[in-house]
Parts: sequence; C-alpha cells; structure tokens
Amino acid sequence: MIATALPALRAGLCAMAALLVVVLTLGGVLRGASGVAGAALAVGLVAAFFALGKLALVAVARRGATTMLLPAALGVYAAKVAVLGVVLLALRDATAIDLPSFAWSIMAATLCWVGAEVWVAARLRVPFYDPQTFDPSRVAPLFSAQGRPSGGTSAAAAPSHEEL
Repeated sequence: MIATALPALRAGLCAMAALLVVVLTLGGVLRGASGVAGAALAVGLVAAFFALGKLALVAVARRGATTMLLPAALGVYAAKVAVLGVVLLALRDATAIDLPSFAWSIMAATLCWVGAEVWVAARLRVPFYDPQTFDPSRVAPLFSAQGRPSGGTSAAAAPSHEEL
C-alpha cells in the first residue's frame, strides 16, 4: 500500500490540475463567475478528500498496524461522508457558487481521480503478497509429477489426454 501511495497521489493531483483548467473554463463560459467558483470548490474538495484520505491510510500502514487498515479506511470514508454532508448543508442557500457546476465538477473530479489511480495501479508491478514472508514450499503445486492437475481430483475422475 505504501509503495503505491506516492505515484497514485501524484497521478491524482496531476489529473486534478488538468481537470481544473477544463472545469474552470466550462464553468466560466456556461455559468459565469459563480460557475467558476463552484467548479473550483468542487475540484479542490475532491482533491483534498482523496489526498488526505490516502495520506491517513499511509500513516496507519507506516505504523505497522496492517490489521487496522480496514477500520481506518472505513473511518476515513465515514469522515468524508460527514464532512461532505456538512459542506452540502452549508452550501444549500449559497448564491456565490453555481450548484449545478459544483455538482458536475464533483462528478468529473471523482471519476478523474479514480481513473488516475486505476491507471497507476495497472502500471505498477506490486505483488499482492509479502515477498519477505512468502514460502513457496508451502504452496501446493498446480500439477502433479504426472502432469495432471493436483486440485484434489482422483485419477479415476480426471479424464486422460486420450479421452479429451
């Protein structure tokens, strides 16, 4: 998790910077100054949520508390939902920002950030196991010495090559 955090964070922030140019332009052209304000607030909010959430999980992982990663992730998610709820309640009567621009920019920013993280995850070669503690001798072989699958099937139940 820690190995992928910095590239994913960097990619997410770069995607937010590129998206910010697009949504500010669209917000300004379509909705004026309030559209620009709504778009800027939305992209900033999404970038802060994802970046701070990732940094919080990295802090938990660096302490060696790997059993606490799931509760920490759920806590970060709950905090994001609560803060977003407070922000939305505070903005419901706001006239300085355009709420449709804000909403569409949040959607676009979320998709961009998640897309950037998927792009990074698809390109990093990080093992899904701990190479320092992995013992290959404890893993059952896929094939027996005779070349047959060793998944617990008996010789009578498994068809031979001639039968196939």
